[in-house]
Amino acid sequence: MKNFISRALLTTFCCFSLISMAYGQECKYGNSNICEVLKQSQMKLKQANLEKIKKLPEQNQKVIQNLRYSPKVNQVKQEEQKVKQETESTFQANQDKEKEISRKLFKMIPDDAVEPEPISGSAFIVRPERTTIVRLSATDINRFVCTEDLDREIRVVYPQRKGVKVKTAGNNIFVEFEIIKRGEEYVYQETPVELYIMCDDTVYAVIGIPQRIPAVTVYLENKARDIQERLEAVKEIPFEERIVKIVKALYSGKPPVEAEYVKVSKKYDIYPALRIKETANYVFSAEGLVARVFVVSLKEEAKAEQVDLKEKDFLKKEITVSPVSVAIDRLRLRKGEKAIVLIIEKKNVMTDRLFSF
Repeated sequence: MKNFISRALLTTFCCFSLISMAYGQECKYGNSNICEVLKQSQMKLKQANLEKIKKLPEQNQKVIQNLRYSPKVNQVKQEEQKVKQETESTFQANQDKEKEISRKLFKMIPDDAVEPEPISGSAFIVRPERTTIVRLSATDINRFVCTEDLDREIRVVYPQRKGVKVKTAGNNIFVEFEIIKRGEEYVYQETPVELYIMCDDTVYAVIGIPQRIPAVTVYLENKARDIQERLEAVKEIPFEERIVKIVKALYSGKPPVEAEYVKVSKKYDIYPALRIKETANYVFSAEGLVARVFVVSLKEEAKAEQVDLKEKDFLKKEITVSPVSVAIDRLRLRKGEKAIVLIIEKKNVMTDRLFSF
């Protein structure tokens, strides 16, 4: 519209200019008759163009009205409104469903509930001390395993409602959520379920949250009993021999099964040429020990091309307070290489440090 008005004004201006030029030339040379005619023509043209400019908004408004009430435009608008209403309705329904699931879950979960200990992406460990929240597969069969030697058959207590199937076989419990087919669509369970699994006298409380993930395996372990059994097994082994076994197991990449893994990420800037980073701790509750793992390398800006490492280099107070043992897998370290240093300490010394990261 603005462009159209601009073109109209430009045309008017050009006409005015041409007439004015002619008018000026004739009047300059004293031709009064022509001068008068040109003057009248100029006035008429000016008046006519002003009338046209006044009518432009009205004409444009009519075009807009015609377009607005066009059947095709109305149809498109109705379809847009319908899609908008359906989208808003679906969004509201999803919100209501999420609120209902959250409400049920909130009522089920006690304040002291915990997450399971991960073994891999789809395998976890559950202890009997507290209620554990486990994300289970809503599409596949989930497996729970009692790791104890059982004297009695496994028992499982859960709400007898539609949507959940539980079967036992030996030390295994299989949990499956029902999938409902409605027309061409599949509806998956979303409501959490409470499971109380009894492995002999030990009860494991689990809240299973169905999600569209691969099948999950859950190992039910009584840590207190495991520690007691481990203490009985290692109390006859000399302390020095036990330390050697721990060091060998960690360097071979096969930590003892009773070791509790704690991820750590802490750097120590003690030596100008060395980059020292603590990456993991392995807690041995039965022995009251902690094995700390360090990765050591030469800095790029180090002047020396190689450095000889000694155990005493890592007995600094900035690293350890009361070490039991220090081991190094590479005594001569060159640029581009890495050395693994193990420091074994008493657990009570490390307790605060373990949970400070």
